Amino acid sequence: LALDRKNGRRSEYEVDIEQIKSEINEIKRYFNSDFAAEFSQTIDDPNLSFEEIAGMIASSCFSECYRFGNKLRLKFEQPQAIPTLLFNHRNKEFNSEKRTYNYGIDKSYDGIELEYTSPIDDARIKYHIPESGLANNPKTIKTSGIRNYAQAKTRAWREWNKLLHHHTNVEFLALSESEVLTRNDLVLVADNTQLETQDGEIEFVDGLVLYTSQPVSLNKAGDYFIHLQLSDGSVEV
Repeated sequence: LALDRKNGRRSEYEVDIEQIKSEINEIKRYFNSDFAAEFSQTIDDPNLSFEEIAGMIASSCFSECYRFGNKLRLKFEQPQAIPTLLFNHRNKEFNSEKRTYNYGIDKSYDGIELEYTSPIDDARIKYHIPESGLANNPKTIKTSGIRNYAQAKTRAWREWNKLLHHHTNVEFLALSESEVLTRNDLVLVADNTQLETQDGEIEFVDGLVLYTSQPVSLNKAGDYFIHLQLSDGSVEV
């Protein structure tokens, strides 16, 4: 699609082919199935842009397209162990942070209704959570490119778990460091809406002794963890 002269009109130098192949293999490994990386759709709308079609393809494979430098890449949405960036009061605009907490599921959804294409007769069919289809207020999702039961079921349950485990919204104005991030990167965010939060900058290091920009108060009875963002951008605990 990217190299097609009428669609993407990109050259091979603008598509990170090896990264995309690697990400597709990771999707298959993670789900232990080739079905997870399938895209089965006929594109017959001449008004769809390259960006829209690429997004449809990536979405069916639990991924997103993004640009890194001048190259197009694919990013699989999966658990991440190492945060890309740590945000505290040093790289957030003062007093810009807002937090809201959900008690219960957003919009009182009680299930999922996911529409996909039947592999038998190409009819549009639905997968329900709960499978009885008795949800009173399900979140409805219409997919493109999903044409097998396993892929549809996996997508539906991932969407349901996002609703089930989403409990906190955080919004703040970040400084220029945030430009290194892409969507779905794992980040750590110090809660600067709480007076108990202790964060700041390491001004000097002497062996295992850290000299901090802000005073730190510790109770000897507890266990404490410090999250450090290093000069190379990595985060250590």
